[in-house]
Amino acid sequence: MKEITRISLASFPYNVEVEAKKDLEVYLGAIKKSLGADADAMREIEARIVELLTDRDISGEKVIGTKDIDAVKAQLGDPNDFTDSENTPDIAPVAPIASEKRLMRDSSSAMVAGVCAGLAAYFGVDVVWIRLAFILAAVMSAGMMILAYIAAWVVIPVSRTAANRLQMAGRPVTLASIQDESDNRSPRSETAGSLLAGLRIISGIAAVAVGVIAAMSVVMVIWHVLIDTDARLDGIYWLYGGLIAAAGLLFVFFCWVIAYMLLTAKHNKRLIGTLVTVVTLGLLCFGVGAGMGYVTYRQERGLYDQKTVIPTTDMTALSGKKQLKIEADGPVVSYHVSPGIPKAVITYSPGLYKNIPTITLDGDTIRVGAATTSCVKTPLFCSTVPLATVDIYGPAVDTLTVVRGNVYLPATNALVVNVIEGDVVMSSETQVDTITLMIGRGARVDTAAAGIRSLKASLSESSSLEFGIVRTLDITAPDVCSSIGTKTKIRGVSAKEASINTRPVGSVATPCLDVVVTDDHSS
Repeated sequence: MKEITRISLASFPYNVEVEAKKDLEVYLGAIKKSLGADADAMREIEARIVELLTDRDISGEKVIGTKDIDAVKAQLGDPNDFTDSENTPDIAPVAPIASEKRLMRDSSSAMVAGVCAGLAAYFGVDVVWIRLAFILAAVMSAGMMILAYIAAWVVIPVSRTAANRLQMAGRPVTLASIQDESDNRSPRSETAGSLLAGLRIISGIAAVAVGVIAAMSVVMVIWHVLIDTDARLDGIYWLYGGLIAAAGLLFVFFCWVIAYMLLTAKHNKRLIGTLVTVVTLGLLCFGVGAGMGYVTYRQERGLYDQKTVIPTTDMTALSGKKQLKIEADGPVVSYHVSPGIPKAVITYSPGLYKNIPTITLDGDTIRVGAATTSCVKTPLFCSTVPLATVDIYGPAVDTLTVVRGNVYLPATNALVVNVIEGDVVMSSETQVDTITLMIGRGARVDTAAAGIRSLKASLSESSSLEFGIVRTLDITAPDVCSSIGTKTKIRGVSAKEASINTRPVGSVATPCLDVVVTDDHSS
């Protein structure tokens, strides 16, 4: 039976045999005297003793014995080796044991969490190279290296003592090396500390800004889906849409946690665990949602590709007409000049389109539409593709009027094209000497690919005209417009002779017009 007592080493309480306590007191006293160690150095040495006792499974109510103290001495070395004094207590000399190299985070040289500094100490390279390599890898991996850094932050233990710093470099942990590490570890300069604090605050503010922008984006998307009837989701689409929205909200939370850590200079295990959880859930939600969305898109793309063609619709009443009007609701209409018997061909995707498009001819007006133009599947897909097209083959006309709709003119020799409402696009097959365009409010005409020698156009407020290379350009556009409306836009490649409202293009300056002509020879 042996008598025990309680002691404290580096603020850790221990049970210890009285004889072992006396032995340890003599040893610590010899260390302090022989090394001239100050209070900081003695705390480092005590912290190292705690680590060595922990390695020997001494914790809780277990008792420190004389054998444990002998093992500590064997690890740390003999104080007599570091003194010239003859008054040092008589302690049997022991040989130091080299420490095993350990990867730890170097908190004393850290800019964020000490991961790069710890790697530099472990591999024996300058920390600058490690940090540059990390920044380069973060850019090349689109930020994925940041997640790896956070994982390393959680997994790699932090170095808190001089002994830990010696172990990172693989140096022997002896009394002398602990004393040297404690003495030589100079505190970070005030200038460096101020720079790092400033960088930390700026980064925190940037994280807050990114979080706010991300939050606003998520709210706008959710509002758009909930309010806008054309973008509402049905059925299974709510699931993957909700998963992606959840990933967005988790990203917002991630940004704000990062901002809190940077602005408060706190990075404990609880916050790091929260970050890891948020990142894991966010990636999971985004991956599952995006994967389901892609699979659904491929399925709907397959339905879209399975087109049904209704080959012939009788349009013989078009024969001989010189004026023609087109009213299109939904399907894209292409008018082809053809010398044969007039006809119409309907192409649509029955897997996506609810109704077969219809074509009626009333005098000189062609009406194209359907009972409903709604999409069977998600509008997010349907809005990106034409669900139905109507190709009309008819005679050459002098005047073509688009009352409304989207009309494509592969080839036309019409002298006058009047667009009241909608979009008209002319292809490279259109080759005319002179053409007159009348473009209504909000309508758009694109003749950039067509071959036109002389172009005359009359534009209304908020309309748009695009042209390619022409010889003569004569445009009439509004000089007066509403303060809340959009400008009338004119875009062109080249015009040898160009005028707007009888003035050279270069001299036209009005708040109602937005004019860009790449190669203007008129001014």
